[in-house]
Amino acid sequence: VFAPSADGCVVPLVFGTYCVSANNSPWGFVSRFRITGIGSYELLPGGEYSHYYESTAFLAFVIAGAATVGLAAVFRLVFFGDFRRLFAPKTLFWGVVALFVAYALAGAGNPSYTRADAVASAVWSLTILFSYVFFAVTLDFDKFNLERLAEILIALSLFMTALVGYIYLTRYPIMLKSFGTLWLAKPQVIAGWGMSNDIGIMIACCVPAYFVKLKKKLAPMWFAFACASLMTVFFTYCRTGLIVGSVAFIGSFAVSVTDKRTRLTALIGSGTFLLVIGLALGVVLATDSASTVFEYFIERMDDFSTGRFGIWRRFLEYFAAHPIFGAGFNADAGARDNASGIFDIFAVLAHSTPVQMLGSCGVVGAAAWLYHTFTTVRLFCDKNAIRIAFFGIATLSYVLAGTLDTVFFKPNFVFVYALVLAVCYYTAEKPDEKPDEKPTDGEISITEAQNV
Repeated sequence: VFAPSADGCVVPLVFGTYCVSANNSPWGFVSRFRITGIGSYELLPGGEYSHYYESTAFLAFVIAGAATVGLAAVFRLVFFGDFRRLFAPKTLFWGVVALFVAYALAGAGNPSYTRADAVASAVWSLTILFSYVFFAVTLDFDKFNLERLAEILIALSLFMTALVGYIYLTRYPIMLKSFGTLWLAKPQVIAGWGMSNDIGIMIACCVPAYFVKLKKKLAPMWFAFACASLMTVFFTYCRTGLIVGSVAFIGSFAVSVTDKRTRLTALIGSGTFLLVIGLALGVVLATDSASTVFEYFIERMDDFSTGRFGIWRRFLEYFAAHPIFGAGFNADAGARDNASGIFDIFAVLAHSTPVQMLGSCGVVGAAAWLYHTFTTVRLFCDKNAIRIAFFGIATLSYVLAGTLDTVFFKPNFVFVYALVLAVCYYTAEKPDEKPDEKPTDGEISITEAQNV
């Protein structure tokens, strides 16, 4: 953990969040099923709250681990960090700083400002600033390139896909027995770190990474994985994830067909995927299973926003009352029902980044978010954008998901977002062909070009 380069820290940082056990989660609605044996679960009443993560033994482990990792991070930043990178031309750093300032000042001047607001502001501001700065100044971008970034996102997507499969294989029999319908699986597609929407959106945002691999060996396999991950999003019953995943898949497909090296794989793969979906729909319709499979989406037509419109209306009222710095991140706590009875900074969010910035951070926050978004869009629209096009689509998917959900304010998402921005910014000018790769279609290799 004290190595000069932070390359080895990326996987633990990205995946560390997902070690949280669902059975011991402090979220009451998570602990509906408790493991009683291999593949066996006990049905529990809703709202049960586990105190496992408050135990002395666990806290001692977390504090010791966090102190070690934190000291290592500071050590690496101080002695090996190249802070000059932050001030390169068209840097993303000032957009990140703008968000940091806006989060830190959220709710300033509000007479109802509480300690909970201060905690939330500290979490959001430090998460975005530390994540980006740490990756930007400590990664070795000659080694941690776009190919490596794609592999990280693919690993994350496959992990999430396997997680959903595991949940269905182990929990579905008791779900069906208890509820008698498929869509009620949605409340149980959940882990200790997040719910079905979080899982679905994370998988959806990683879809473009598979298309990066279409230029490599086993291209059909990677395309099949992309299709499988998109289908997995459906079984999380996350509507935002389905919208975002579809946009990511279609956008990645469009980029792939413009490259003659990936065009054939993309066309054949997409045709096969559509055929499989058509056959699956035919089976569902022929067996009169449509009402079961699509019941969740049908029932949600009466309240398509799932309460979001009411939340957004309240946050706009907070903005009207506190237009400069907003009402703070905990302003909506009084209007929410917290089943566990504990302070939860994730339970009072607006489910929309623009609305959140207006209500919690005011004009200052909205301006900061727009400026940050501008610097990000500029990066992916630059002259070298084609090299980072798939990651641009992934970032667009994340921003789009943030307009309908809370993912822009969840640390596990922010870590990945900051990593993508840092790697894309600092490797956009670097060739992604390895010296030992053989050139194709009359091109010359990097080694030959260097010799010339």
